Amino acid sequence: QDEWSDDPTLPGGGPLTAPIRESEIVRERAVDFYLDLTTDPIDHTIDGERFDGKVKQTMKLNTADRWTVTNQNTFTHPFHIHVNPFFVTHLNGVDLAALPDDDPRKPLMRWQDTMAIPVAKKNGVPPPGSFTMVSRFVKFTGQFVIHCHILEHSAMGMMSFFQLVDDATSIVEAGIALPEQARLFQNHPNPFNPQTNILFSLPKESDVVVKI
Repeated sequence: QDEWSDDPTLPGGGPLTAPIRESEIVRERAVDFYLDLTTDPIDHTIDGERFDGKVKQTMKLNTADRWTVTNQNTFTHPFHIHVNPFFVTHLNGVDLAALPDDDPRKPLMRWQDTMAIPVAKKNGVPPPGSFTMVSRFVKFTGQFVIHCHILEHSAMGMMSFFQLVDDATSIVEAGIALPEQARLFQNHPNPFNPQTNILFSLPKESDVVVKI
């Protein structure tokens, strides 16, 4: 437990649970979970794709990312990541650090390796439920998975391969899979003052205008 727990009563510290500074974050990513009830058989997808054994995204060793993980369903998907824990910062765009200590959402602001993604109000209709987290990738290179921790969902395809490499050359050689369609994600923090982050993904390089 010496590098995995933020419980002050246990041996603590270690590089995995050191606070992640904003200056460490090199990339923001959006990851979407969706079980499409309109298809036959039902599609269990991450970022619109069933698991196919291919690497979808690549990270560099000893860097940190911010991920916004979304759920388009009215039922939860427990997000689970192998190897690297993550620190939850926002829930449905709300900054957990700004909440009073007696708010029931406050305890979610901690290091975790599994997190129930908040639900959408209507299946497949924006806005999705979401949480935002930061994670630092240390120690291990190679491929690992993220998946829904409901094993039936994972077995039906709600799983994705990610890759951790140790230098920029490897990132170029490995490539990063492009999304298949344009998508706009929930902003965070929400509400905001004076600024917020708006994530979107594009299948190809394009000029973009965002109107608020």
